Amino acid sequence: MTFTDIIAVFTSNLAITAITASLPAGATFEQCVLQYKLQNLAVAGNLREMARIMAAYITDFGATAHDNTKVILRASGLKYNHRYGVGYPHADGTNHYFKVAEAKDDQNDKYEALKKTMLSHDWYYHFTDDGRVWRAGENAHKAMVQQCKDLGLSEGEALNLQNICLKECGIKSMEGVASINY
Repeated sequence: MTFTDIIAVFTSNLAITAITASLPAGATFEQCVLQYKLQNLAVAGNLREMARIMAAYITDFGATAHDNTKVILRASGLKYNHRYGVGYPHADGTNHYFKVAEAKDDQNDKYEALKKTMLSHDWYYHFTDDGRVWRAGENAHKAMVQQCKDLGLSEGEALNLQNICLKECGIKSMEGVASINY
């Protein structure tokens, strides 16, 4: 079931009025339906269904279609990972994920852009005596860390990607290399 199918259920004027009345002005109808569904499921404590609906929403509209997608994920206790999709905490202590099919292409593009940035980054910028070079390197490094966070990479995943890129650049040791830390 796609999120578009879920929206189709809310066709009566009474349902639309009830849903949009409680949300901030300027919110799209899709955001209103998403928020309504997630609130009702949160009250019931159904994290699995919340993750399924959120994955359907991201598949239909993309992870960045609306600015508050990541805020909704965090507030609802769900996790988003560009490789696995939308996850919910399971009773066994692990996260179970619902795949996000269509948004993956956008995420893969961002992942490849991050990898390209890492491959061209000056990992030894902090050793320079020139303040301008250091500031430029520091700003580029901070932007790269933010890209990792935006992609939903854990610190371990970001460090693994950094190690892969360093090896591709011919750097064999992490000694002296500016490390990605959150």
